[in-house]
Amino acid sequence: MSDYPRSKQRETVSSCDGNKSPGPDGFNLNFWKACWSFVKEDVLAFFNEFHSNAHCPKALTASFLTLIPKKDHPQDLFDYRPICLIGSLYKILSKLLANRLKKVLGKLISNCQSAYLLKRQILDGIVVLNEIIDFAKRRKDECLLFKVDFERAYDTMINIGFWNVKWFGNQPFSELFPSLYVTETCRNALIADRLGNLEENSVISWQWTELLSESEEQQAVEIAELLIGFSLQPGNTAHWRWIPDTNKMYFVKSCYNILLSTRQLAGLEPNVLNAINQQWRNDTPSKVLVFCWRLSLERLPNQTSLHRRVSDVMTRVRTPVTRFREILSELFMIQLE
Repeated sequence: MSDYPRSKQRETVSSCDGNKSPGPDGFNLNFWKACWSFVKEDVLAFFNEFHSNAHCPKALTASFLTLIPKKDHPQDLFDYRPICLIGSLYKILSKLLANRLKKVLGKLISNCQSAYLLKRQILDGIVVLNEIIDFAKRRKDECLLFKVDFERAYDTMINIGFWNVKWFGNQPFSELFPSLYVTETCRNALIADRLGNLEENSVISWQWTELLSESEEQQAVEIAELLIGFSLQPGNTAHWRWIPDTNKMYFVKSCYNILLSTRQLAGLEPNVLNAINQQWRNDTPSKVLVFCWRLSLERLPNQTSLHRRVSDVMTRVRTPVTRFREILSELFMIQLE
């Protein structure tokens, strides 16, 4: 990414509303507009430093939380409207970054998305979903909906974050080495930024905001030892590996078989197993199916389940556990055979 030219800085400052309340620094944007000839060099130096380090001092991101009364004589906390007053220099930086993002967001985000696109809002997706459900209900059509998480696309290991992604082991390096992560200059650094020259000189390219202590230096050595033998192959496509499968490919059936193998079904009677296999293959309402499923696995909130979790509690209960099982079997299991 290129640096911030003077013309863009001046244009950003001029487009800001100067009548906003000042933040902790005490300056509103009218000050920067009126005194631009005096402060432009300092502002340019700040932007260049941010462009090089991708880090803002804590004092710059500090803010004031102010309560604005909604009426003349407020009596309750709900009679106030909270606003957050941030520094004017931080506002300029945010607007400058937002203007740059506007030029590339259309290329990065799919047209199917409803957020972060011009003339669209994130709530539009909910409106469309409700319309589809209502349309299917009116026509009495079959409709299948999937509630899934957003999928993150990976192309190569070079474009994966070094600190915040679980790319080596079961935990990201930011959790394994939190003190090093805090000292990192660019916390969003990619693997290529740190291991780009690993094959040439076997040294990780670290960038720290301050000198490391002895313990932190030892942690940096531990990371280097973990990555011994690791090399980047830009020509190959990176992908996740599913360890339980022999082909290292993930399938829903493979996950289902693993979950099924962990279930405790050995102690169930044959008629109960038959009921479990057949109960999902009918048009019974879902609430009834779930109830039967919990009943067959003895997961209903009754004294039997309580005895299984806390054995000494049943000493204060009149009805024996075996009698409860007989009652449940008489009430329900005969119907499931």
